[in-house]
Amino acid sequence: MFPYDNNFHSLLIEGGRDREVTSLAVRQTTHDVNVRNFDFLTTEYERSWQDLDYWSYFARVNWNYTLGICIGYCVMVHAFQYLMRNQKVIDLRYPLIVWNGMLALFSIVSAVRIVPYMLVTLFKNGPWYFVCRNGMASYGQGGTVGLWSVMFVFSKYVELVDTFFLLMRKKRIPFLHWFHHATVVLLSIHALAYYSPAAMVMSGMNAVVHSVMYTYYFLGSIGENPPRWSKFVTKLQLGQMCIGVVLGVANYVGQGTIQNCHSIPSHNALIFGIYLSYLVLFMRFYYSRY
Repeated sequence: MFPYDNNFHSLLIEGGRDREVTSLAVRQTTHDVNVRNFDFLTTEYERSWQDLDYWSYFARVNWNYTLGICIGYCVMVHAFQYLMRNQKVIDLRYPLIVWNGMLALFSIVSAVRIVPYMLVTLFKNGPWYFVCRNGMASYGQGGTVGLWSVMFVFSKYVELVDTFFLLMRKKRIPFLHWFHHATVVLLSIHALAYYSPAAMVMSGMNAVVHSVMYTYYFLGSIGENPPRWSKFVTKLQLGQMCIGVVLGVANYVGQGTIQNCHSIPSHNALIFGIYLSYLVLFMRFYYSRY
């Protein structure tokens, strides 16, 4: 179903640091949709961007730092909650408005850049493309789609700042919040590090959900009362988690049944385990709140 050079897991040894081996390009086929067809309203820098391989290599060799940052973030959350227990609430309304507005705009642009390509590719090649086709053949082509896919991955680091606003305003930080923020960094960076076929789907649907979610937060931070569609936001999140769990299961099926399927066992386990935990936690949140 896929060309022989699609799965170079035998060469791309997990944790490997030999860039001459790990930067092997995947040949384009007639099944791969050309990202140049989606360069509408883009800048020359976006169209000419070709640094996916560098950032994938960067993510692989710095994986220990990513893990350390996530652990440090979890420790920081609990330490700051303890330190702030006797402090006054810090009013950050206006910085919060700007922050939510920036993330809403970034998510909307990311969705516009990524989702059209994802949907056309999905229609042309079917869902197994985003289970088994090496990411170098999709977002790895570079250009606008590749650039915004990589930026969306690294934006997960930036979103950790969400917690800072909650801490300074002495809001309760539930397990769902800090667990989700920490683990989504791990999943996203790992997807980039190993050219995950599923990365396009995860980034695309997350960009759509975050476009709605951060717009909701933005409007809520402007007015006295939040908009009345919080339930819809949570339903979108639940839908995203359901798709993630299905994707995790599909990865294991593809790994065992489809020839030359680009499959990284540790990444398959991350997708399934993390999305399953998200689904359980968001279902618990939904039923407890609504």
